[in-house]
Amino acid sequence: MARNLTRRSLLAGAGYATAWGALGARLLSLAEAQEAPAAPAQQLALNMIFPNVAKAKIDEKKYIKNHMPMLRRVYGDSVSRIEFRTLVGPPTGVAAASVLATAHIWIKDVKAFSQALATNSQAINLDLNAVAKGPRIVQVDKLIAARGDDISQVEVGTQLLTAFFPLHDGQHLDEDYLVNTHIPKLYSIYGQSVVRRLTATLGVDQGSKATYKATTTLYMRQRNAYDGVARSAFGEMVDDIKKFTDVPAPEFNELKVLEIV
Repeated sequence: MARNLTRRSLLAGAGYATAWGALGARLLSLAEAQEAPAAPAQQLALNMIFPNVAKAKIDEKKYIKNHMPMLRRVYGDSVSRIEFRTLVGPPTGVAAASVLATAHIWIKDVKAFSQALATNSQAINLDLNAVAKGPRIVQVDKLIAARGDDISQVEVGTQLLTAFFPLHDGQHLDEDYLVNTHIPKLYSIYGQSVVRRLTATLGVDQGSKATYKATTTLYMRQRNAYDGVARSAFGEMVDDIKKFTDVPAPEFNELKVLEIV
């Protein structure tokens, strides 16, 4: 079950609509302050996480059929890619998965995206309520490291191994080690025959601290190839994680890309 969920991160109902509108306004202020209306494609993403908690559920078919087309209409050319991922299960040796699904919206134009988000947050929320029940975590993630294929090469059906790092007061995460040592080491441990793409992102604080300070995502090239090295490689990965953070229990999940628009 999902852990480390704070009141500020559990966004649902009217509170969710208000928070999303406020997030759009803060992103817009950030863009205007930097005098940079556009950001490089796929460097920032709005990440929505659906925690695996009691009574939470999501209708995957309706999300794909109804909600994703709405998001594409609302955001238009301000985004480069919208990706919906659903749970396959926890990796071997992990007691339970922490999420049911995640949705990633890659921002191409920060200013245009922020305006669309602030203007349409209530309509987006009402539409989402028809397909998903339970809390939602919403944060902006910044891409800080990437190895392997471009994101455009990641197709529907691709399976992923994700590690979410919730960070609490007194805990640390060494960003330099994550970027310059951990990601290259993972790429080497698993190998190019297993890894299509490997990324690390940082949660951007927007008025309050991001629920997940960092996330790593391994896009599998072939599931069979991954299974062949998973047990030994997963152990090496966990050992190396201890060298850059004291987060006691990173949240590992296996997900599958179910739809891209």
